[in-house]
Amino acid sequence: MPSPLSHRRKGRRLHAAMQHGCFLYLLLMVVMATLSLAKPPCPAQMPCQCTDKRLKCVQQEPQPPVDGTKPLHYLSLVPYFEPSSPETRWSYAFHELRIRNQAMTNLSLAYAWGSLSLSRVEVTNSLVRRLAPGAFHGLTGVKSLNLSHNMLSSVDADDLSELPALEELVLHNNLIKTLHPKALLHNGLVAKLFLSHNLLTEVPPGLKQLTYLTHLYLQYNNIAAIPGRAFEGLTRLIILDMGALRAGLRIADSAFCGLQGGLAALYLRGNILRRLDLCALGQAHSLRGLNLTGSLFPCSCQAFSLANRTNWQRLYGFAPHFVSYEASLLSRNCDLNCKDRPAPCPDYCAVRAASPASRPAAAAAAAAGSFALDYGGKGAAVSAASRLSESAAIVASLLTSCVLLLTF
Repeated sequence: MPSPLSHRRKGRRLHAAMQHGCFLYLLLMVVMATLSLAKPPCPAQMPCQCTDKRLKCVQQEPQPPVDGTKPLHYLSLVPYFEPSSPETRWSYAFHELRIRNQAMTNLSLAYAWGSLSLSRVEVTNSLVRRLAPGAFHGLTGVKSLNLSHNMLSSVDADDLSELPALEELVLHNNLIKTLHPKALLHNGLVAKLFLSHNLLTEVPPGLKQLTYLTHLYLQYNNIAAIPGRAFEGLTRLIILDMGALRAGLRIADSAFCGLQGGLAALYLRGNILRRLDLCALGQAHSLRGLNLTGSLFPCSCQAFSLANRTNWQRLYGFAPHFVSYEASLLSRNCDLNCKDRPAPCPDYCAVRAASPASRPAAAAAAAAGSFALDYGGKGAAVSAASRLSESAAIVASLLTSCVLLLTF
């Protein structure tokens, strides 16, 4: 049985522990109160809202005057903190910068933002026309950049070179006509790229550098043709949206070669296609979803088999689980009495482009009038130049024989 002395000792220990805990709690409360008092508000001259992790600068739409005109009371510069100010010292914890409805034709975030730990930057609806040199200097930790709903007309080679950690790039709803081939050279980690609702006239060739790309959105552009191997190297691509491109869209037979890895969904909705070649689409063997809603294309036996969901895997090399073609040609009785089974698709991806060393020889052969004959599906190239050389050899041998006969 414990003695009264041991009870008193335990009581004193418990009391000391409680005093120590209360002291630590009070100390913590004092520190938190001090920090809350030391935290400065957002600069009064800026329409910004500050939280522990986010700085949000959104210009509210002003009420239009009676005469119907709409004044612009926007900022001409991106808000920033001076490096020596208390706001900068406190704002090291910022992870997001959101700027909307401003007026900044020349975007630059290179003031003091480079010293912050920003991971997400959003500058939208702000009339941005160009990115100033070094606009993102020091923002090496930014993973998401949203510049949508602006007036950008191009993306130059060095505009995004200082964003090596970028994983999401949102550029939709601009006026972009060109994307420099080296514009994404330093952004190899980009997984989602939004380029829809622009003025692009071709699939940007620099996309092949984005080996981690999983989502690519190109819809609503002026692209008239998808060339061969346009997406080669994008082995991680899952979703490809090419809806509502230029009327008369041409898709090369080998356009989807190199996408055998994991393309799951292809959107071609709202297009006017020169033709619908299921053999070309089948080069992406993993394709599981095909959207042709509102598309127009010439009727063919391939289109008929697509509408009737027959022999996809055997004939075309892919078997999508979901096919949508409402309000398209397929919903208008595309039937050509296709009773004969179509031949299996050729392997478009097996035919590689001619190497640079062989191009001069190929050009010379073409100039000499070479042509190809097709026997039972097997091509046989016959060169007119070789036939001429053979004829010349025969004539020379006959002349030699005549000379010998006359001599003797």
